[in-house]
Amino acid sequence: MSTSSTEPATLVCHACRFSAPAGDEWDTIEVTGVGTMTRCPECGSTRVEHKR
Repeated sequence: MSTSSTEPATLVCHACRFSAPAGDEWDTIEVTGVGTMTRCPECGSTRVEHKR
């Protein structure tokens, strides 16, 4: 069983359960000592999970 590499992963916010394909809709922030983190555009949480 294989998944298409052209299909983007779906991201899900743990805080508000917002879900959308990975891409421009999601915010990113720079965190000192960590790097770039994905942030939910609905609630601002960085508790985001990648789903395939």
